[in-house]
Amino acid sequence: MEKDNTMLKAIYKQMDRCNEILNKKFEEYGNHEDPFWHFERAAGMLGGTRELALMHLFAKHLTCIVEMAEDPDSYSGGQWNEKLTDAINYLLILSAMVDETCGEDVPEVEFTAVLSPQQVIEQIAKGEK
Repeated sequence: MEKDNTMLKAIYKQMDRCNEILNKKFEEYGNHEDPFWHFERAAGMLGGTRELALMHLFAKHLTCIVEMAEDPDSYSGGQWNEKLTDAINYLLILSAMVDETCGEDVPEVEFTAVLSPQQVIEQIAKGEK
């Protein structure tokens, strides 16, 4: 059971890192009118869709992660965290693009009612659900 808690703690810790970076870099991903503006511009330069432009950027991170996985002990935890967080964030942004493109009705989330990853970890440590 402890191993399961360790895995969940690592996942929630990663979610925190993703959230922190997305919040810090929101301005880089677009302007206030279009959060995907940079991807739209890259799509124009590449002659494709914004989704494809994002995938080109994602491929760079994935290639690096594959190289790291070939010799994982040669990289620090910080290097792993940076590459994994960026890759996960690209997939999250792609998911948001797909939702917008496909017209998915994304429900509003009341973030104050959602437990933070740290609160979930604390509940797991206490044996609560």
